[in-house]
Amino acid sequence: MAEPLSEVERAMLRVSSYEEKILRLEDTIARLKEAGRPTETHDAFLRTLRDTLALMKEHFKRLSAPPLTYRCYLMMNGTVRAVHICDCRDDAEALIEAAKLLEGTTFEHIEIWQGRRIVGRIPRRQKQS
Repeated sequence: MAEPLSEVERAMLRVSSYEEKILRLEDTIARLKEAGRPTETHDAFLRTLRDTLALMKEHFKRLSAPPLTYRCYLMMNGTVRAVHICDCRDDAEALIEAAKLLEGTTFEHIEIWQGRRIVGRIPRRQKQS
C-alpha cells in the first residue's frame, strides 16, 4: 500500500498543476488572438491563475524551508526563570508557540529570540473576573 502524500508533496503537485493550467490557457489565448476573437475574460483568468500560483509557490517555499530554532525566555521580575527551545518555520509560528507556553503559568512575560534577534515579547494576559 502506498504511503499518503506529505503536505510538501501535495503542495508540489498543486504548483505543477497550476503551471500546466497556465500553459494551456496561454495557448488558448494565443489561438483566440490569431482568430481575431476577444480575450479579455481569458486574460483576467490568466492573471488570477498567475497570482494564485505565486501564492502557492510562497506556501511551498515556507513548507519546504528548514525550521529555525527559537529560544523562549520565561521572565519574572526582569529575570529569566526558564528557557524553552523550539523549532518553528517562521516568526509567527514561534510567537504562537510562545503564547501557548506562557498561558497558564505565573511568569510575567516571555521573550522570543531567534539567534541574536528578538522576535517579540508577550506579556501574560490578566485573567478576567
